[in-house]
Amino acid sequence: MIDRFFVHDILVRRPATKAGRGSDSVADFDNATDTPARGWVAQNATTDIRGGRTGDSSEWLLQTSATTDVRPGDRVIWGSHTFLVVGRPNPAWTPKGVHHLEARLQLVEG
Repeated sequence: MIDRFFVHDILVRRPATKAGRGSDSVADFDNATDTPARGWVAQNATTDIRGGRTGDSSEWLLQTSATTDVRPGDRVIWGSHTFLVVGRPNPAWTPKGVHHLEARLQLVEG
């Protein structure tokens, strides 16, 4: 029943990988795979960056169904905003099992 609260159309963008320096692999968003999903995206906090720098940093939260495949390092596109999934999405549990997922997002600018 929580699906009725997922009013935002989102895309989960999963990067391909390509060779980096040495034996490392790096994310390749030029060859990413987009998967449509539904969710609820909300801003949690914003912080002005001071100390000789200008700009701001904002933290967002994505809530989506328990079956949505979203992973650390993925990007989430919602409208004109692009976010990076920060850390592992957290399953929200009920006695019946996983109810939904919550993922921390960071706004990608530039």
